[in-house]
Amino acid sequence: YTAITAGAGPEPTFQECGNAGCGAIGVNLKELLVIATLGFAVLLTSIGVVHAKYSSRKYFVELQKLRLQQDELDVEWGRLQLEQSTWATEHRVERIARGKLKMRIPSAEEVMVIRP
Repeated sequence: YTAITAGAGPEPTFQECGNAGCGAIGVNLKELLVIATLGFAVLLTSIGVVHAKYSSRKYFVELQKLRLQQDELDVEWGRLQLEQSTWATEHRVERIARGKLKMRIPSAEEVMVIRP
């Protein structure tokens, strides 16, 4: 190990520094690789978090649109049920039977009872 002074020559390699380290750096190749790997893992994790947040917002907007569509369909379903009940009232059916089909209630003489 030799003392390093400013401008005294080239910087020492990692092998020359050894475990004791050189000056303020004191990081060997293994530690540098671990730090780089952890930094890369943090970067990937942050990208994953951003993507998850984006997806969450996108799906929330889609959910809101679907809920609005469901509400509109519920209103239409209610209107259709009301319309169906209007078309099937007894008064309307009887009026159409008498007017268009010329139907009438049979008299007592026209009614025939059949017994088993």
